[in-house]
Amino acid sequence: MIEVLLSLRVNALQIAPELRKNLVYELIRNDIFNIENSEKFDFVISLLDINNSSLKHAITSLISVISSTLKGVEYLFFNNNPIIIERVIKILKDQENGSVCQRFCLAILQKCSIKESLIPTFVKMDMINWVITLLKKSFSSKIHVFCLDFSSAMLANVIHTPSTIQHLEQSPEFARNVFFMCF
Repeated sequence: MIEVLLSLRVNALQIAPELRKNLVYELIRNDIFNIENSEKFDFVISLLDINNSSLKHAITSLISVISSTLKGVEYLFFNNNPIIIERVIKILKDQENGSVCQRFCLAILQKCSIKESLIPTFVKMDMINWVITLLKKSFSSKIHVFCLDFSSAMLANVIHTPSTIQHLEQSPEFARNVFFMCF
């Protein structure tokens, strides 16, 4: 399973960039994770929940490829269900800083943060504080530049949405904590 997942990602990277979108569309058309056919996320969630670092690396790498297009993000967010994003956040928080799996998770989340209807999930799962904490850690310890770039881009997408601004306005204690975390 791990070899198949990784080979799909390698093949995606070997395709000319202008054709990569076609590969993503083909994976979605073939319902690679059996989401649309079953109208469930059981297959992909069962893979994400297996406690095997190589498998987590492989599955997050393929999810990262799929999330590289808006159509891919919508496929992963089928019927407005954020369960894949919730699992990716959970995996992210369990990773060692700078690990390959952490980088794949951040890439997925940064790409998915373009979909405004997913932003409440990012807020609910405390990604604002998580990113600020990661950025603060970078002052005292080495954090992979990829992690810094993708997490700060994700944070910018999360912060600027009307739903987050409304959340900050309605939760002054949370907003105050975020403000003080920044300093």
